[in-house]
Amino acid sequence: MDPNIARFIRYCQIDTQSNEASSSIPSDPKELNLTRELQKDLKALGITTSINEFGILYGKLPGESGLDPIGLNSHVDTAQEVTDTNCQPRYISHYDGSTIVLNDSYSMDPKEFPTLSAHIGDDLVVTDGNTLLGADDKAGLAIIMAAIEHYVKHPEEKHHPICFCFTPDEEIGRGPDHFDAKTFGPLTPTPSMAESMMKSRSRTSMPLMRPLKSRAFPFILAKPRARWSTPRP
Repeated sequence: MDPNIARFIRYCQIDTQSNEASSSIPSDPKELNLTRELQKDLKALGITTSINEFGILYGKLPGESGLDPIGLNSHVDTAQEVTDTNCQPRYISHYDGSTIVLNDSYSMDPKEFPTLSAHIGDDLVVTDGNTLLGADDKAGLAIIMAAIEHYVKHPEEKHHPICFCFTPDEEIGRGPDHFDAKTFGPLTPTPSMAESMMKSRSRTSMPLMRPLKSRAFPFILAKPRARWSTPRP
């Protein structure tokens, strides 16, 4: 199995459902279990990060001097509607187009889910039908981690500086409440970024994080054309 898929599955197995009825920050302390796991994975890559009192992890990966930074963000929590406690992801290699039986109660028939037919031959990750998979947004976490790991292991590849953060409580609408742009962004804006900030000052106080325009990230999270599918009971 591709190590990036294995990482994604590991993240899915950590229960991080947020709690709309709670007034604490994060709304459920268990969200921090995944945040700390991410911090551990980043430390293994040699990247120092911080987790503040609001459960937000901030980090930076240096890039080429003079290039504008890009900003990457994903959230650790999962939705309220269906539990993700004891999530049991299942990896399907080279999907053959047949009905995917999740358990005795739920299955995914291509006649009911016609988009499945477009992914014959792809590798899929599904649940056992009892929980959310949590691909929203643990897929995002895994993608960001794959990008960071790639550039750490390939220092010969030039890239923009990367600012990243992982936030709690997005599913209950509180994700950006305690986001700090100064902590997230670069200490010193590049000239072009400073110019953009001046032009946009009347519209927003948040520093602009400009996306890469010259290339796409050179990584995938599974074999070519792999997809995740997240059935909901």
